[in-house]
Amino acid sequence: MSTDEPVIPQRDWQVATTADHVAIWIGTGIWCIDVIAVVYAIINYRYPPLKAKQVHLIAVALVASILWWIGNLQATGALGHVGIFRICLLWGVWVQAIFGVQLLLTVLVYRLYKLHRILIQEKPARGWQFWTTVLIFWLPMPIIGLAAHVLGEQRTIYYHAENDWCQWAPIYKYAMLPLPIVGLSFLLWLNIALRNTRKSFNEYREQRIGFIVSLIVLVSYTLVDGVFVVANKLVWARVLQASLVLLAGNIYFWVMLGGPLFGFTFAREAYLEKFRKGLTLSALNKLSEPWRGKTGMTNATTRQTSQPSALKLPDGFDARFSMPSPTEFEGGTSELRLMRADHG
Repeated sequence: MSTDEPVIPQRDWQVATTADHVAIWIGTGIWCIDVIAVVYAIINYRYPPLKAKQVHLIAVALVASILWWIGNLQATGALGHVGIFRICLLWGVWVQAIFGVQLLLTVLVYRLYKLHRILIQEKPARGWQFWTTVLIFWLPMPIIGLAAHVLGEQRTIYYHAENDWCQWAPIYKYAMLPLPIVGLSFLLWLNIALRNTRKSFNEYREQRIGFIVSLIVLVSYTLVDGVFVVANKLVWARVLQASLVLLAGNIYFWVMLGGPLFGFTFAREAYLEKFRKGLTLSALNKLSEPWRGKTGMTNATTRQTSQPSALKLPDGFDARFSMPSPTEFEGGTSELRLMRADHG
C-alpha cells in the first residue's frame, strides 16, 4: 500500500504570498531582538537575578524556538521549496522536530523537574537518575531521525515535486508524534506536583506559563499541520502556524528574562534588593516548615536548634544564620543575614 497522500492540484492551495513575506520579516526582526537580549544577559550573567535564571538554558530554549520557527516555514512552503529547502529530512525532522520542538520541551522538563527534585523529593539535581529522566525526553527523537537515513526518504519524508511540499510517510510521522505528547504529559504532572510550591519561588510560576503556552501552541499546530493536512498550504494557516511558534518562544523568553533584564538596565540596585528580600523570605519559609505540624518539633529539629545551619541559595550568595527557636521564629525576632559570597 502506498504511503503517499493524494495529489492536490496547486490551484486548490496558495503559493507564498506577500503575507508570508511580511510574517517572515516581522518574525526575523523579533528574533533578532531576542538574540541581542540574550547576548546582553550572557555578558552580564554575574548579576545575581540574571544568574539565578540560568541564562545559558534560556539561550538554548531561544535557539530551539528559532529552529522550530524556521522548520515550520520550510514545511509549509513559506520559504519556497527551492535549493536546500527541498531537503525535507533536514528541515522537517532535524531542524523542526529534534532541535526545535523536542529540545524546547526538554528544557522545560529540565527546569521543572529540577524544582521537583529539590523541593518535593529533597534530593540534589544531579546524578545519573536525574539526567536519565531528563534526557529520556530528547534522546529518542535523534534515534528516530537517524533511522530515517537508514530507511530512506520514501519511507520517511521526501520532497513531493507534483505537490511541491514535503511528503511524510504516515507511519513515520505518527511514530514521532507520541514523543511531544509524553513530554507535555510529564510537564502537566510536574505542574500538578508543584502546585503548592511556596509563593516565593517565582521560577515555578514562570515555568507554568511556559508550559501552558507550549501546550496551546502544540495542540493548535498539530491540528493544522497533522489533521487538516491541506490547510497548511493555505496562506492563513501558514501565517497562523508561524505566528503561534513566534508567540510561544517569545512569551517564554520574556517571562523568564524580561524582569531581570529590565531591572539590570534601569533599576539595578533596587531590583537586586528586591531579589535579596525574596531570597530571605524563601529561607525563612524553609526554616518554618519543621515546626509547622500537629506533633510539634521533630527529633531532627531538636538536634538542629543549637547548631548553625546553612541554606543552599543561588550561586553568588551565602545565607548565614543561627537556627531560631520556635518561639523566636513565631514571634518574628529571628534574624537571617544574606551576604554576597565574594564579600566573605
